Amino acid sequence: MSATNTRCPQCGTENRVGAKFCAHCGATQNRAAPPASPTPTPTVKKSSALPLVLIGIGVCLLLTCLSAAGVGVFALPALLATATPTPTNTPTFTPTFTPTWTPTLTLTPTPRPTSTATPTLSPTRALTATPVAKACPANPANVSVVNLLSTNLAISLSGPQPYQLNVPANTTVNVCLVAGNYSYTTTATGFNPMTGNRAFDAGEPQCWWWFGTSSNATRPPCNAPTDPRVYLSP
Repeated sequence: MSATNTRCPQCGTENRVGAKFCAHCGATQNRAAPPASPTPTPTVKKSSALPLVLIGIGVCLLLTCLSAAGVGVFALPALLATATPTPTNTPTFTPTFTPTWTPTLTLTPTPRPTSTATPTLSPTRALTATPVAKACPANPANVSVVNLLSTNLAISLSGPQPYQLNVPANTTVNVCLVAGNYSYTTTATGFNPMTGNRAFDAGEPQCWWWFGTSSNATRPPCNAPTDPRVYLSP
């Protein structure tokens, strides 16, 4: 029960101090203050002389033992000093760190193999130049050069237009020339060179014969083509 409450003598309910009636049963309360609690007196313990007695007995027993062993009282401090254990230093193991060397890997590029194969050249198709026929002059002189010799005949013409005629053996070549007077020189294997003059007129086709003799009786008739398209400029 707290100091601020009082217990009802009828029902035992706690009521505040100074209440005239019990809050539970309504009984009249005693307004006298409750007696104060006695103050406890501290107890002082007397010290016991037993520990000192035990210490003295122990010292006497120690001295008696030392005397029996032949050790003087004055040697006691030295004996105690020797008897005191010297602490032994325990070696402390400190691990030593050894660095580990890791080699660096260097990658060396592998050279690519060089091809030693010889390239194969594809054969090139040979181009054959097609000769372009020269155009005949206007109002030309169309001439059939008939070589009745058994060898090639070369004729050089000088005149209004220089020409070089090459006529194979036993062959007729139809040419169109600029009309006019020409001087010529012939070359044939096995025959002496010949020189002379010859006029070529425009209009009708004409024949120019070459024999192994100068006799006119052996000349065949002239069958020069009349179609102007068969005559080409040399």
